[in-house]
Amino acid sequence: SHKMRVDASTLRWWLTQDQEAKKAALNGNIPIFNAIREFVVWLNDGEEWREAQCHVWANGPEFDCAVLINAYFRVFPYYAQETAMWNYRKVQSLRTLWLLNEELKLSCNYIDNLPKHNALFDAYREAMFVRDVYRALDKYRF
Repeated sequence: SHKMRVDASTLRWWLTQDQEAKKAALNGNIPIFNAIREFVVWLNDGEEWREAQCHVWANGPEFDCAVLINAYFRVFPYYAQETAMWNYRKVQSLRTLWLLNEELKLSCNYIDNLPKHNALFDAYREAMFVRDVYRALDKYRF
C-alpha cells in the first residue's frame, strides 16, 4: 500500500537463514505505519515529528539509515517533508569503530551467544560493541 517492494536477492538471502532468524524477521504483526511512528516517538523521547538530535548508529548507515528514511518518506510523506527523522550530522557508523578497534588493537568483539539476524539482538550486540570500544578508548584520554 506504500509502494514498497521486496528485492529478490534479499528474499533469496533470507531463505538461506536459520528458522529462528526468519521467524523473528518475517512474522511481524505490527503494520509499518505503527512501527515507524513508534520508532520516531521513541527516538524523540516521546515527542512526535521533530528531528531527533541523538546519535544514530548503524553497521552500514548508507544502507540501514537509507532504508528507514525511505520507509518514513513513503509512510509519512507530509511529516517527512517538514522534518527529518534525525539530524544527518548525528549518523554514526560502527565500521569506523571496527577500524579503530583493529588499528588500536582494542580487542573488542560482538557478543557471540545471541541469535543472528534478529533486529533486537543485533541492536543490542551493536550497542554493547559501541560501549566496549568507548570504554577501551577511554584509556587514551584524547
